[in-house]
Amino acid sequence: DEIELECVEKGGTPLKLDLPIPGPKPERQNDDADAPWLGHFPGSELSTSAREDGPFDIFSDGEPVLIGRESTVRNYEGSNGLSNIQLIAVYKAALTRAGWKILHESDPKAQEGTLLAQYRKNNRDLWALFRVSSGGYSVRSADVGASLSPEILKRELNTTCRATIYGLRFDAKNAVRPESITILERIGELLSENPELDLELGGHIDASGAKEARAKLSGEQMNAAKAWLLAHGIADRRLTTKGYGDSVPVERNDSPEGRALNRRLVLGKKGCVR
Repeated sequence: DEIELECVEKGGTPLKLDLPIPGPKPERQNDDADAPWLGHFPGSELSTSAREDGPFDIFSDGEPVLIGRESTVRNYEGSNGLSNIQLIAVYKAALTRAGWKILHESDPKAQEGTLLAQYRKNNRDLWALFRVSSGGYSVRSADVGASLSPEILKRELNTTCRATIYGLRFDAKNAVRPESITILERIGELLSENPELDLELGGHIDASGAKEARAKLSGEQMNAAKAWLLAHGIADRRLTTKGYGDSVPVERNDSPEGRALNRRLVLGKKGCVR
């Protein structure tokens, strides 16, 4: 007869990590140092780091979900002898105490531990994705709120007449998901600070599902985004919506990565021609 054993780690976490609470304004970041609101695990050392342009995937174990416009990946060596499960547990506790919300945690049985967290307080929208393996761990972090400041969006709209945004997500009833509200808050700030500006909210999705339903779905999503903005003080006359469905792809739809890039919000400056 075969005997199958399953080992499960028990007991309290041996170390405690304290993280600073992010302030209301973006901090200066250095690529060769820790993210200012994440620090590093005791006993580990920063080995490499790289800043990457473009949106990044927050759920790479399935169909990609893209957010943001840039991120920094920091790789650390050493974990003070802790297992993947223990290290994830320590970071999860530390992030929770600092006010972060845990959005995803990997199965303890997974070979690689992952933890996804968002901080959405003090007018901030910060993201952190941890990946833990036997040799160390990596942290991909992004200040999504800062990358969507009214100044940045206005500059793009004046230069190209449009601004592309990833990460505006909707639930099954096409209501805006809570983790995406910061995007609408930034658009509201842009319109409030620039009363002469009128926008089209253009919804783009991938080629999944029935073709005749794609334009309708993307249009309903943009109507939900507009309704949120109207409820928060933006005049109806300043906003129009259009669901483009999959009619204006930026990539082919035959790969998960291509489909993810096609799912986006495009702000169009009304009356602007380039």
